[in-house]
Amino acid sequence: MRERLVSVGLVVFMAFLTVSLAEESAKRDPMKASELPGYEQLRDPFWPIGYTRKIKPVVDPSEQKEPDEPVKIEPKWPRLKLKAVTSSPKGYIAILDGIGLVEEGQIVRMTVDGIVYRWRIGKITSKGFAHQKLDAKAVK
Repeated sequence: MRERLVSVGLVVFMAFLTVSLAEESAKRDPMKASELPGYEQLRDPFWPIGYTRKIKPVVDPSEQKEPDEPVKIEPKWPRLKLKAVTSSPKGYIAILDGIGLVEEGQIVRMTVDGIVYRWRIGKITSKGFAHQKLDAKAVK
């Protein structure tokens, strides 16, 4: 039994070595690797039946062009979640989830996924509150 496991392991190792050598040859020059006599795409014995691996062509860095202008990505603003509204001598105070107590005119900040979002709190009523998005900046 042990000899059989050793021989199966050796066969798997040789198959892996052959596949990796063929891949290295294809990376260096994919056209010449496929033109070799007896060359065929080697198959890993653990791949599903009918699966063939696609070898990506090597792209010459000199052929790649740089983008004309950087792409500006609009951040997805998180929602300000209202937990409660309470009254004070000055009017109403809102309690926001993750921020705490806020009053009208206050600027609040929240950091999500490395981006700092800022809002200005508007009118607070017993039903809810209004806010204005100010800016979103990446944390450095």
